[in-house]
Amino acid sequence: MVRFADILRNVGSGLRRKEISEAPEGAIKDREEQIKAEVPVEVACVPQAVVPGQESKNLYTAILALASEIFKGDTLPAGFDAGKISIEIEKIITQLLEDNSGLLKLAMDAVRSGADRLYLYEHAVNTCILSLVIGSARGYEKEELMDLGLAAFLHDLGMIKYYHLAVQPRRLTGEERDIIQNHSRIGADILERAGKGLPEVVSQVAHQHHERNDGSGYPRGLNRGIISQYAAIIGIADAYEAMTHRRPYREEYTPFEAVQSILANKNYFEYKLIKILIEKIGIFPIGTFVELNNHSIGRVLKINHQVPLRPVVEVIVDGSGKRLDRPLVLDLANDPNKHIKRAVKLSEIK
Repeated sequence: MVRFADILRNVGSGLRRKEISEAPEGAIKDREEQIKAEVPVEVACVPQAVVPGQESKNLYTAILALASEIFKGDTLPAGFDAGKISIEIEKIITQLLEDNSGLLKLAMDAVRSGADRLYLYEHAVNTCILSLVIGSARGYEKEELMDLGLAAFLHDLGMIKYYHLAVQPRRLTGEERDIIQNHSRIGADILERAGKGLPEVVSQVAHQHHERNDGSGYPRGLNRGIISQYAAIIGIADAYEAMTHRRPYREEYTPFEAVQSILANKNYFEYKLIKILIEKIGIFPIGTFVELNNHSIGRVLKINHQVPLRPVVEVIVDGSGKRLDRPLVLDLANDPNKHIKRAVKLSEIK
């Protein structure tokens, strides 16, 4: 049985250690020629790439439009319709409980768009979706998920005031970072004043989503036991989403790199939340491009939740760099001779 602690160690070490599997230890042979000769899996048995349905697309578009109404411009909103937001949150919860793959795929695709003017809108929507996936895995009831989703959607409201700093095409100075950190307090103040129709936890989360377990966060240096559970969930979702979103001063992290960063700072977050993030959202989420140890490149089709380092991969480029006329589907959970070497960005694929 694969232990989760072993998965954490392997991810944290950048997959330099031997790949986790049930197979005997030993050197992994290069099988480029064998791959070319293998008979592809029958089409009926091939997991299909996740293509979000129209319902998921419509819902994502609607909630993104709602975010644009609230987060647009440089002026903090005097008020907003919490009921209208809650209606969309409830729809997201319903879809996620039925099948989270479509919405999750949209959220993961959106974070790679690089459209800077959409950053706050996308960040609100994607953090909401990621937080609800984590909250659902924690066993939250629907009423709790409603509060969690609303808080996640509005957690960065105070950033509107500092948007001009958030989109600078360079790293911020120490003074600028100190200024932008005020967004958590500003957001909480707005939400407290909005009051009507908002649970108290929504303003609490806005204030606490940058607090960390070890007391190193801001604005008050709270530590575990004091930080709201909602804020803890949204805090890790916010960090993961922010890293995987391209910014003016840097390229986006791959999901694998984002997980590595979270593990490198594991004292910031609850162990259970890191575990859920890896199991439910994935080290290599659906749609991620990866390079295998034989230098072939493929796209993740399905996550094997029990062995998240070994998903089902659709190989599209062989080890010599040649595109395959017919993609080859490999379930790495059943193939101990192959493993993922690294995640790759779309720009690297010719």
